[in-house]
Amino acid sequence: MSKPTSKNIYDLILITTIVLLVFGGIGGAFQPVRLFSLAVGFLIIAKNSAVVLKREILGIVVFFIFLFSYSLISLSWTIDLTEGMKASFYLVCHITIFFNIVICFHRANNPLDSLLLGWLLFVGITIPIALFELIFDQHLSTSFYESNRVSYTADGTAYFRRFASVTFGNFNTYVVVLVCSLPFLFGLLLRPASKVKMGFYVFVLFIVYAIILINASRGGIVCGIVIFLMFSFLRKGRKFKVSGFLRFLFVCAVFVFIYYAPLILEQIMLRLSGDRGLFQDQIREKLFEAAYDISRDYNFMGAGAGSLETLMILKKASIHLPHNFLLEILAQYGIVFLSIFVFFILKLLYKAYNSDIVIFRVIVLCAVSSMPLLFIVNSGYLYYPVIWVYFSSLYMLSFVRLFK
Repeated sequence: MSKPTSKNIYDLILITTIVLLVFGGIGGAFQPVRLFSLAVGFLIIAKNSAVVLKREILGIVVFFIFLFSYSLISLSWTIDLTEGMKASFYLVCHITIFFNIVICFHRANNPLDSLLLGWLLFVGITIPIALFELIFDQHLSTSFYESNRVSYTADGTAYFRRFASVTFGNFNTYVVVLVCSLPFLFGLLLRPASKVKMGFYVFVLFIVYAIILINASRGGIVCGIVIFLMFSFLRKGRKFKVSGFLRFLFVCAVFVFIYYAPLILEQIMLRLSGDRGLFQDQIREKLFEAAYDISRDYNFMGAGAGSLETLMILKKASIHLPHNFLLEILAQYGIVFLSIFVFFILKLLYKAYNSDIVIFRVIVLCAVSSMPLLFIVNSGYLYYPVIWVYFSSLYMLSFVRLFK
C-alpha cells in the first residue's frame, strides 16, 4: 500500500519542532521549542500511548524514566539545588521533545521528507543571519561576544575575530548546530528532487561549510571533513546529474570562496597557532581532568543534576564546563548512565550499518562517525534542545522502520 503524499498534523508538528530550534537561546529557560513541545507533547504522548509501548521504543522510555527519577533523587545531594531544579525542568522539556519527534515521525504521512525538510528550514533560516554577522561584524543581543572581538595567538599577537553565533550565543554552539545538521542535509542529496532543488541543497551545504571554516572551530572543521568523506564513501558511486543551473551555482560558489578565501585562511591559521584561553589543548585537558576528578570524588555515581558548573568553579577550572559531552554525563549522572548512553551510540551504529534502507544508513553513519569530535567542540550539550532533536532523529532512522 503506497503512502499518501499530503502531509498530516504529525508532519507539521515534526517540521515545526525542528524549525523552532532557530530561536536558539532566545527565551532562556522558556525557549520556544521547549514551550511548544510541552504544549503539544503530553497530548501527543497520551493519544499515541500504543506507539510509546512498541518494542522499538519501550527501551528508551524505560531509560528516560530512570534518568528523570535519578535527576529528582539527586536533588537531595546536589551542591546547587537551584541549578539542579532547572536541570530537572530542562530534562522534562527535552524528553518531551525527544518523544514528540519519535511519535510524529511514526505517525506522519511523509516522515522522512518532513524530518529532512525541518532540518533544511532550520539551517536555512539561520544562514542569512550568519552571513550578516560575518559581513558586517554585527551580532544579536544573544551573542556572548561583542563586535570587533579581539583574540590572541600563542605568541601574544592580537587579531580581530570574525564569527557567526546567530541566536545561539556562542560561535562554537552554532558550529555544533551546523555539524548536527550536515548528515541530514547530505541526506537530501539522496532523495528524488528536481535539478533546481538539488542545486539549492548543494548551495546550502557549501554555505554551511564556509561558515564552519570562518568560525574556525578545529573540531567542527574536522567533523565536516569526516562527514563529507563518509557520505562520499557510503553513497557507493551514486551519480548526480550536473545541470546548467548547478553549474551556475558552482561558479557562484567559486567566486564567493575566492572573495572570502583570505578571511577563511587567516582565521584558520590564527586558530591553529593557538588562542589564549579555552581553545588551547592544554586548557582543554585541564578541564577534562577537573571533570574526571569530580566524577571520582562522587565514586562515579554522579554529583547530581545541575551540579557541574559549581563544582568546576570549586576546582578552580578556567572554564566552568568541561567541553566534553561524555564527561558532562559522567560527572552529573554517573558511570551507569554514561555506559547506557555509549551503548545507545553503539546500537545506533549497529542498526544503521545493517539497515537495508540506504538513506537511513548514510545519515546515521555520517552522524556517528563525527561524534567523537562533535562531543568536544563545546559545553553544556544536555541543555541544548538541538542535541535532543538530533538524537531523536537518528534514533528513528536507526531503530524504527517507516510503516503505516
